[in-house]
Amino acid sequence: MCDCSYEMPDFSRKSLRTAKKPHECYECGRTIAPGERYENVFSVWSGWRGQRSTYTTCQACADARLRVMEVTNCHCYLHGGLFEELENYARFWIGKPGDRFAIGRLAVQFNRRQAEATP
Repeated sequence: MCDCSYEMPDFSRKSLRTAKKPHECYECGRTIAPGERYENVFSVWSGWRGQRSTYTTCQACADARLRVMEVTNCHCYLHGGLFEELENYARFWIGKPGDRFAIGRLAVQFNRRQAEATP
């Protein structure tokens, strides 16, 4: 289920930051409050006329992504596709006992964060 067929950026910089102002998580849509830690990724694609993108991800979603990458041994990901990944792996993953359940729990937690973010 590991699919790395999309175009990778020519340049990418990932950093962990502490929010000074509110940000929106690119994955779950929850507001990242000032003082909260979050992941910031800046990427440039030359194939798309030098398109630049910045992705802010709350710590909970970044941790969930890392857990999925550890369990599945898949080390590529598409920003904005975390829920789909969690859902697919929770439904179809055949791995070590307990991994499918652990990913299912992450999907439930993700749904809760999304529900909190929806007004």
